[in-house]
Amino acid sequence: MLIVTLAEKSCLMPVVEQPNVATWAPPGPIQSEQDLARRFRAQRRAFTSPSWPTYNFVRFAGRKGTYHRSQNNQSDVVDELVAQLRNGFFVESGSFDSEQLSNSLFFEQARNWTGLLVEANPRLFAIGKLKNRRCYRINAALSISSTPTVMPFTMLGSLGGLQETQKNTRRAANYKSNSEVSRDHGEVIDVPTYSLSRLVRAVPEELSHSQLGEARWVDYWSLDTEGAELRILRATNFTDVRFGLMTVEGNGNENAICRLMARNGFSFADLPGEPIFFDPNYVRWRGLRPPFSKQCQGATGRARVYSRGP
Repeated sequence: MLIVTLAEKSCLMPVVEQPNVATWAPPGPIQSEQDLARRFRAQRRAFTSPSWPTYNFVRFAGRKGTYHRSQNNQSDVVDELVAQLRNGFFVESGSFDSEQLSNSLFFEQARNWTGLLVEANPRLFAIGKLKNRRCYRINAALSISSTPTVMPFTMLGSLGGLQETQKNTRRAANYKSNSEVSRDHGEVIDVPTYSLSRLVRAVPEELSHSQLGEARWVDYWSLDTEGAELRILRATNFTDVRFGLMTVEGNGNENAICRLMARNGFSFADLPGEPIFFDPNYVRWRGLRPPFSKQCQGATGRARVYSRGP
């Protein structure tokens, strides 16, 4: 029997050119939870159909001939922490073009996960649609308040974000040489915003586990929204939706984010790279080995410390 490695397979696959999206539709108005649920059910019928097209990526493989495409090894680390879990569920907020720098694509390709991609930039969302990801997608931003609303969004490629919290606006002139960023010209548009719990509730997946109570559980949430992370976390209902592991880009708010996560029952993993938080209840339920944890800088009291199992 001929066995083709991933590296060899990537050489056999033709390189697909980046889709050229000449026009893109602006994000729609705020949708009710019922409308979101209908939309996600329609998406599910499509991407679970045998006739769903194959992936249409710029490159078949990611870093060093693997499926990993994350910028700072987030997918490598999370995959190890969840012990190569199969059939999980992810959320990636700030999903860019759904391929490059993706923290979730590895789990979809290699571990048979599905999940939810949230991207506010309509141009990037249109490109992502052509990638044929096998997951739910919405052209919107995560809310920084308790209610759905429409907010100004600065389009700046992978560096774009909500105008109120966007960290890169003043530095936009420095990115003129970056064609991917300059393509958006710093245009400001209005985008709908939703709480993550509202979006997750609308997904037609069974994400509740009786052993863990009534909340819906997401195995992995990647949060990278170029400055809005702390505000999004403050607006998140952690009793309605829980998360096994999270990677969060701090953007200068690392200590405040860490303390907020600790107040919501998470532990801060003592690992290099982007901050990783985990829920000890999830780790125990999955039978995983917890990483060592460390105390948030500036926090009071003793830190929770979990030793790895044998």
